[in-house]
Amino acid sequence: MTDREMSITDHLEELRHRLFLGILGILPVSIVAFIFSRQILDYLIAPVLPYQHHLVFLSPTDAIYTLVKLALLTGIVVTSPFLIYQVLAFVSPGLTETERGWLFRLLAPAAGLFLGGVAFGFYVFLPLILGFVLRYSGPELRPMLTINGYFSFVTAVTLPFGIVFEYPLLVGVLARVGVVSASFLRRSRRYAILVIFVIAAALAPPDALSMLVMASPMVALYEVGIVVAAWAERNRI
Repeated sequence: MTDREMSITDHLEELRHRLFLGILGILPVSIVAFIFSRQILDYLIAPVLPYQHHLVFLSPTDAIYTLVKLALLTGIVVTSPFLIYQVLAFVSPGLTETERGWLFRLLAPAAGLFLGGVAFGFYVFLPLILGFVLRYSGPELRPMLTINGYFSFVTAVTLPFGIVFEYPLLVGVLARVGVVSASFLRRSRRYAILVIFVIAAALAPPDALSMLVMASPMVALYEVGIVVAAWAERNRI
């Protein structure tokens, strides 16, 4: 059934079906993650242990609530390729056969870039930012991090990188449909790099090395975006 043949009711039914499959995919993984939530939590708090030997909770329900959130987030991250597939499957009826084939070929790169971005945020940026914000502690000013607050902080630091790392794919899609071009991106390179370093200076600890570590992958993503845009223009729909 094509997009022109589908009524609003059909679209809503298809959306409900895809949402159900997404939840069905997340649920078993989250249950397994909850069973091993203590081990996952030990791994998650490892970056902060040099600064605080244990985390605290201020409400009787904080600990279990955080473990449930951790299990759900683990389920979402682990099943992200499946969830991306459901999104693509929902929009595919409105596409031609060629467009569908091209879109589904983006599934593996999209999932890989998202997971790579999350990994960069956790293994590279999180230790940098923790080292900066917690080095101001001392005998008169000691950190007392809560598990709920730390989990929210880690989520806010890592997940945005997963989205940012999708930039080359977004550029590829826009170039494929003629919205941007590789030549435009090349002409805008110096301004883009300037903006990237301004963002890195705002987000990273105030030293040259941290700013360089923050900016380097974003510059690399921009350059990859140019290559992807050039390829997409040669294979324009």
